[in-house]
Amino acid sequence: MEDNKFEKKLTDYKPNNPNDPKMPSLKEDVKETKENIKEELVNERYLEENDFTVKNEVVKNEKQETLSNSQNEESKSDAKSIIARLKQQNEEREKRTEKEKTGSKVVMPDPNSEDRLYGRYKPDLAAINRFLRDPRTKLRDASRHARDNFTQEEIDLIVNTFTYKIVKISKKEIVIKYSKYGFELFKNHADGRYWVSTVSFEEVWNPKKFSYITFWNGNTFIGYGNKTIEECITKTKQLMASGRTGDVVWKDFVTGWSQQNNRFIAGDVPTKFTWNEYKKIIKWWDENKIWILVKQEKVKDYEDLMNETRQKKASGQKVSPLVSIQAKLLDPPRRAQGVHGYPVENPDYKGNDYSKPENKLYEIGFTFVAE
Repeated sequence: MEDNKFEKKLTDYKPNNPNDPKMPSLKEDVKETKENIKEELVNERYLEENDFTVKNEVVKNEKQETLSNSQNEESKSDAKSIIARLKQQNEEREKRTEKEKTGSKVVMPDPNSEDRLYGRYKPDLAAINRFLRDPRTKLRDASRHARDNFTQEEIDLIVNTFTYKIVKISKKEIVIKYSKYGFELFKNHADGRYWVSTVSFEEVWNPKKFSYITFWNGNTFIGYGNKTIEECITKTKQLMASGRTGDVVWKDFVTGWSQQNNRFIAGDVPTKFTWNEYKKIIKWWDENKIWILVKQEKVKDYEDLMNETRQKKASGQKVSPLVSIQAKLLDPPRRAQGVHGYPVENPDYKGNDYSKPENKLYEIGFTFVAE
């Protein structure tokens, strides 16, 4: 009952000034509030939809711009490639037309040429030359004795060109020793050409022995015939500088030798030996070539380690047990293979007699055996 009275008092309340504008109205218009709420919701949805559509349009515009840019770049690159192809095709057409006008560069062998190796005497046989048809003459011309003599001017030209590399001088041939290989120059009686052929010498070459053989590469020897002596000299220089005979790969060089232990000492910088010392090395090599091994300079090997352990045991010192493991990791001295001696210039000699071995210095190098 008291609660109902209190509610009535609240509802029957009347202000002193009912026209006061600051006074709130106690009545609530439900319809207006609903309409206001609806309008607010509609406005919010409209704004959200507009924002979404605007964002979509912006994204679409960006995508279209990127696509258009990429398409433009692709079209540009396609255009450039098409232009480049057209240019290349035009150049090829021009080259073809030029070739058709000038003709092909293929040179067919001349059957009547003197430079032919196969069947070269067939043009001469047409004249029925009795010297070519005689077997004895053919055999004589094919031997070493069928060489024409050099003139003294030609010998002087060759000697002054190759100087200390000259090993042998005769009227029939001149022999040159350079690096691993050598070269023999002679004038052939059969064709009248100046020939240079590559020759090989024995290991630890002896300048007093004129023992050498023609170097064969497969089924052919490395040699060329030239019409003049100047062409022969230039060809010899080419063989010294490039190719199989010029590009010699050295493993290392002899820097010393031990006659008591039968050991060559090898290093990166070769030692220049005089003729007297080089003679001793040749004699020692001929007598002990089976037992001679090569030790690397300033490198401890298996032999050094064993000698060190023997000395320690003899003096009563303790030997580390790790010596056995260390011995397995070290290499023993290698066999002396691919040993080649060659002459070098003696700066103290001022004469012109280069064929004498005492007027030069000598170096010894090791090549790879697979060469």
